[in-house]
Amino acid sequence: MAITPKRLILPPFAKSIDKFSRRDEIIICTGSEAWQRAKSPTWFCNVAKLVLPMDEPPERYKWPVSGRYVMVFGFGELDTYHRLIELSKCLLKRGAIWALWLIPGHRMTKIERRSREAA
Repeated sequence: MAITPKRLILPPFAKSIDKFSRRDEIIICTGSEAWQRAKSPTWFCNVAKLVLPMDEPPERYKWPVSGRYVMVFGFGELDTYHRLIELSKCLLKRGAIWALWLIPGHRMTKIERRSREAA
């Protein structure tokens, strides 16, 4: 059972989202090298990047993804399948249009709501 904190916080780098011109897409970096990749000024330089810190529950964060297409990338030591599912659930609950996994060792997977009206 997931532990839901009383107060949700924004994920790392969330305060810089508005400075990016492509506001319909967002990247979430996961894994042990997520911070380094999210800080990269040349990798997807025109898309906002957030981080899911290792060993932090995705439910802890208030994901600013409403109305956005989310790409989830994994770097270094990768997150488990279960953790990626939990992250995807959180993103869809927060209004993401879909979450696309681009994780080494996993098939490219797109997770979306059954119906946009259901969100």
